[in-house]
Amino acid sequence: MHTHGEVKNEVVHEHIVMNSDYDKSGKVIEFSRLEKYVVKKVYCGKCEEWMETDSRDIITDYLCPNCCTNWK
Repeated sequence: MHTHGEVKNEVVHEHIVMNSDYDKSGKVIEFSRLEKYVVKKVYCGKCEEWMETDSRDIITDYLCPNCCTNWK
């Protein structure tokens, strides 16, 4: 039996965020930074399902994306 808020899988992803004010006339695009975000599978006791959360969407860090129940 799983408990509400239990984390099953946590994966850290990286992607490149483009600089918004780069020189558009040049042939080389300059990138500003490498950004990391975390994707987790968290169990919701109310929905009785594993939900995927994404740290880029701050709401899913605190609430179930399906029923809006707090993870804590």
